[in-house]
Amino acid sequence: MIHMTALNQAVIWPKKLNVTDVWLTLEGIMRQPARRSNVEILLMQRFTGLLRTYLTMDSEVVAAEIGVFLMAAQQMGMREMTRNTGQTSLVAVWTRLQLSKQQLHVQKMA
Repeated sequence: MIHMTALNQAVIWPKKLNVTDVWLTLEGIMRQPARRSNVEILLMQRFTGLLRTYLTMDSEVVAAEIGVFLMAAQQMGMREMTRNTGQTSLVAVWTRLQLSKQQLHVQKMA
């Protein structure tokens, strides 16, 4: 799934996050057409929507909502998504964005 690879390359793997790459990746996943039967993409869309809101609003309420979302994903067995040779950890994406939030805000203002 290209969306998992995009999250890995834009958020998890780079040493220095680029706000444009992160935002483009989140928006691309959010706008991807999906059928109701495609649970993986629907899950990714909800997750990236929460991340986008968190980065925009910097709200502790949204952070708590993401925590609840990750617990629900764990119960569904989807905290780590694997497809063919690709694997993405939703927790790793969330952790990386939390740690790099200040860096992204500085880039956004520049």
